[in-house]
Amino acid sequence: MSERPQDLEDRTEVPFEDSQYKNGKVTPNTIIGWDEKGMFLYEKDGSSFTRTGDQSDEDQNPDQRPEDLEDIYFAGPTDFTIYHEIGWIDRVTVRRSTLNLIERHYPAIREHLPLRLLLQYLLLNRHEIKLNSTWEGEGSPLPAEMLAAVAGRLEQHRSRNFRAKDMLWWAKHELFDGAFAWTDWDWHPDSWQRRYRRVKELSIAPEVTAAVQQERKTPVTETAERVWFDTGTKYTPQSASDFRTETQQSIQRQGADILEQKGGPEVPRAIQTYLNDLPVDGFNKVVRNHIEEAYAAAERLSDEAPGGDHDPGVRHAWALLRAIEDCPKPFYEAKFNTPRLYAPGSLQLLNREVRAALVQDWTLLDLKSAQLAVCAHQWDVGPLLDFLRGGGDIWDELISCVNLPKPALKKALYAITFGARVQWVYGSPPSTIIDALTEEAGIPPAKAEEARCKLMAHPLMKALYEAREERLEQIERDGFIEDCFGSVLELPSSNTQDENADASVLTLLAAEAAATEMRLLWPAFEEVIGNEYRCKIMLYAFDGVYIKPSDPTREDLWVEKLQGAVAQQAEDLGIPTRLELEES
Repeated sequence: MSERPQDLEDRTEVPFEDSQYKNGKVTPNTIIGWDEKGMFLYEKDGSSFTRTGDQSDEDQNPDQRPEDLEDIYFAGPTDFTIYHEIGWIDRVTVRRSTLNLIERHYPAIREHLPLRLLLQYLLLNRHEIKLNSTWEGEGSPLPAEMLAAVAGRLEQHRSRNFRAKDMLWWAKHELFDGAFAWTDWDWHPDSWQRRYRRVKELSIAPEVTAAVQQERKTPVTETAERVWFDTGTKYTPQSASDFRTETQQSIQRQGADILEQKGGPEVPRAIQTYLNDLPVDGFNKVVRNHIEEAYAAAERLSDEAPGGDHDPGVRHAWALLRAIEDCPKPFYEAKFNTPRLYAPGSLQLLNREVRAALVQDWTLLDLKSAQLAVCAHQWDVGPLLDFLRGGGDIWDELISCVNLPKPALKKALYAITFGARVQWVYGSPPSTIIDALTEEAGIPPAKAEEARCKLMAHPLMKALYEAREERLEQIERDGFIEDCFGSVLELPSSNTQDENADASVLTLLAAEAAATEMRLLWPAFEEVIGNEYRCKIMLYAFDGVYIKPSDPTREDLWVEKLQGAVAQQAEDLGIPTRLELEES
């Protein structure tokens, strides 16, 4: 055993698992962690940390090949459960001609599945909105979890026994002939603040770039030459069915585990089971009938957006449309830190304008000012409750005050409701609200700042903000919330190791309101469960639902029935909202 360093002789030893780094000193409460760079000590708030044996600058340089790097070979995953285990890569289909072109330019993907999957991510998957990833240029994230998954080393990554740079250097030489560079991984003790490696240089053949752009912007269903990118095999009804079955089984297993940890809330479980058990025919029909109209709607978004094809909302819409073509039916996942059910890569998360074109045969029923009404009730915001109960329309009120369109005000209002800073602090502007107003209303920052001042001077907004701050302080004092389904969500302690580790006061604030929002909609689900042959809820959209009656002539009756059931629930809960019929 090596001798104890002289500069540590006077320090008090503490149990390894019970330590915390505080103000540069090791105390009995020090947190000790381990990552791919080694051991580290840190404070809970991340303001101070140290390492035991940092790597040399040369070893950390991403542009210099590591000396210990031997010949690399990864076999890749043994199956495609990685698509359900991580959120960075999805199964996609392309035209056979497109895949043939890509394989000609990058022949290594014919022999090496990990390189095929990495190239798929770089060409197709990275364009979804994830950590501000870019469109064509630098900055797209290269998370170690994704690299480990495509290498078939996910378990090694989770046990801290995988070097992501090995995968990247292999791709640099075997796939891109050296024309590939990335930034270093920037460590931070709080996982959500860690900075992923990002693409710094990536040279894609112009022919491939053009083919991929064409793939994104047009339906693949218009051709019979449709293949899965990851296997090169033909897309068939059977392969699509197998993909759906695997997805549903994985999501239901994961959801059962999460909901069990949350105390087994019956309502979220029942809604998830109902939605995931819906027959696929209705979803296939909307894609078959209206997918080209949806792509046309996305093209209109591109024409109207300041950034054109590079606009995040536009590229998000195209990425989702391709995912919907491959798997039209949404599958809803349970999450630990919210009662909401999310269906990634589906209709649920599609831009409203594009979704409207795709589901034009369904009927949208929306809770009126749902989040605002729920928060006004939960936080006992008297002036706002009186306004809503008196029939006031918050959007008409704020539009007349600020003179900006509803989408901009809606985005700003929900940012205020769920924790965005509303004032300048130490010379730093409340950028979330200003950016929302700037982007959605298309106005310069100076005008957005004027609008913010007017917005926060409105008596209803002042009352809402003050109540929000009181509730945040209460959650901080209590250290937990218990939602309307009886699920308890706690703030993490210094030694938290479970799924709750990334929870924050704002997470709990949003989860509390989301549970009540779901409770408001539950009577609508009760009406259709067991009556699917008469009417189905086809899509859950957080504060609303899309329905499809079997008999179109009875649509008005079903709308009235669902509205009545939700109205009774809202009255019983004392929340001033209702289910409104809206154009989808």
